[in-house]
Amino acid sequence: MFALITGFLAGIIPSIIISKLKPISVLRDVTRLKLFSGVNLRKVLLVVQFALSIGFIIAATISYRQYEYSLNFDLGFKTENVLNIDIQGDYEEVLYNRLSELPEVSKISRSGMVPGIGEVWGETAKYKDPLDSTSIFLNYIDRDYVSIHGYELLAGESFPYENSDSTMHLALINEKLLKRFNFETPEAALGAFLIIDQGETKLRVIGVVRDFHYSKISDEIQPVALIQDPENYQVLNLKLASRDMVTTLGKIESIWNEVDPVHPFN
Repeated sequence: MFALITGFLAGIIPSIIISKLKPISVLRDVTRLKLFSGVNLRKVLLVVQFALSIGFIIAATISYRQYEYSLNFDLGFKTENVLNIDIQGDYEEVLYNRLSELPEVSKISRSGMVPGIGEVWGETAKYKDPLDSTSIFLNYIDRDYVSIHGYELLAGESFPYENSDSTMHLALINEKLLKRFNFETPEAALGAFLIIDQGETKLRVIGVVRDFHYSKISDEIQPVALIQDPENYQVLNLKLASRDMVTTLGKIESIWNEVDPVHPFN
């Protein structure tokens, strides 16, 4: 009984008092409350409301423009209609052949990683002076990679064939690496040998490409070497020519599931 009476009184007494109040009168009196000399609460609330609205509009506009900027940013290579697929098993050659047969796949290449997303592979490189070394970024690519991604060759040529020598690899270098080892012109670097992997691997420069964003677009452009090395391919790069991307992706995933039913299509 005590609990019921206490609960009843705790509910009924505030409700009776509140029912006698006139909310409009109360709010009108509050908005007329003087916070500072000549400034009442109503004016302050209006100013805060408009300030917050303008702030949200500005923030949304900046975010959208930044999003557009990142989409249209010139990475130094093309990514439009290029699908990157992680190779997760020992099926690289089978997948390459099966996917090449699709009419929607105009070209296909292989690489070690996907540039421009923040992933980095690094090594130390030397040229003539054994005491003069520099850190460089690497990507392992095949002969079709440059044409698919539209890298601009300043001198030399892309890879003409698959090199089977594990101690000497063909390489394309960027302008940053060109300047780091004091080559006067892109042509002057052709045929030069760089040493990486603590002296165990030689890179023969066969071409120079225009600087591009290897890592995130917020990072500075660094010295980069694109190396031909079939043992380090981990990504398939598909150049797609299709008006129905959903159906095309379904075909690609279907082939993936047939060849590699263990790993997820990524």
